Amino acid sequence: MQKAGRDSNGGRRRAGGHDMYSSPARNNKSDVQKKTEKDKELQTRPAHHWKRVKPIGENRGGLNGGVFIVKDRKGKTFIEKRAKPDLVKNRTVMQEIIILKYLSSPSHPHITKMVDHYIDTKRCESSIYLEWCDLGGLNSLIEARVASHELFNEQDVWEWYIQLFSALTYCHYGPDPKARFQYKKPEDWQNGWDMVYHRDIKVDNILVAKGGPPGQSTAYTLKLADFGCAVARRHIWTNVKDKQLKNPWASRGWMAPEFPMFLGRTDVWQLGAVMGCICNVQCMPFFDFADPAPGYSRDLANAIATSMEEDHAKRPKADEVLNHVRERAARLL
Repeated sequence: MQKAGRDSNGGRRRAGGHDMYSSPARNNKSDVQKKTEKDKELQTRPAHHWKRVKPIGENRGGLNGGVFIVKDRKGKTFIEKRAKPDLVKNRTVMQEIIILKYLSSPSHPHITKMVDHYIDTKRCESSIYLEWCDLGGLNSLIEARVASHELFNEQDVWEWYIQLFSALTYCHYGPDPKARFQYKKPEDWQNGWDMVYHRDIKVDNILVAKGGPPGQSTAYTLKLADFGCAVARRHIWTNVKDKQLKNPWASRGWMAPEFPMFLGRTDVWQLGAVMGCICNVQCMPFFDFADPAPGYSRDLANAIATSMEEDHAKRPKADEVLNHVRERAARLL
């Protein structure tokens, strides 16, 4: 099996894929593509004026062209992710912009919001502008706990569990996850939410902002970020000859048991692994999957272990995990 991971420069390496999709090609365009066309063309220049302040991650991240702190005319801080020319040429950055535009209609409080973008195919230049998360990545929060030799508060962990799985449920099923149970005819599925697979969930791709959401006591808000590997399900169905869409992407150490196959429950496994990393105060899932939350309640350990069920057919879907965690957290907290 050819594995996927990071190359020596920190870029993603593609793995040989397995086509798990037996659905025939459809003539209709995917919902993601339709919504993008409603916005006419992708912008060839930013809609706002941006002042670049300083770099915070040269040659890092999904676009590998550098990450910068920028400010708008009012002095508000945002993030700019620049793309390397080859990622403009092969349309990888276009795919991420399309996904982010789709997920922002409407936006979700636990998914990083794109506020501007541009893609100039003639100059092979592109940038994505995103909301600023003032505490950076979840890895920084974890590393601070490593230094203090302290576990996170369990109530915080439960609330972060709810935050992140609400974001993943939105990616998979949209603003109304129950709507899919009402689909009876082919056109219902064609006009419904176009499921978005993240495909690269890991500690590094979770961002943290100060202040908890309404109804939670935690001092932090976690957000699912970096959709550079994401793809819409019907985009795969309607582009069956595009092997890049069907090939899995994964960072080394974050490959689910079913790799190289990927599906919605692969995202569930990876996000469960993120929760295990939080409980074990580490940035890679090198813990005991059977006991993923040592020092915490059995309920929390069981919830994470269920999210990381080895058999993907038995693993719950994102909304099922979310409903279970909400129920257990309400009882315990």
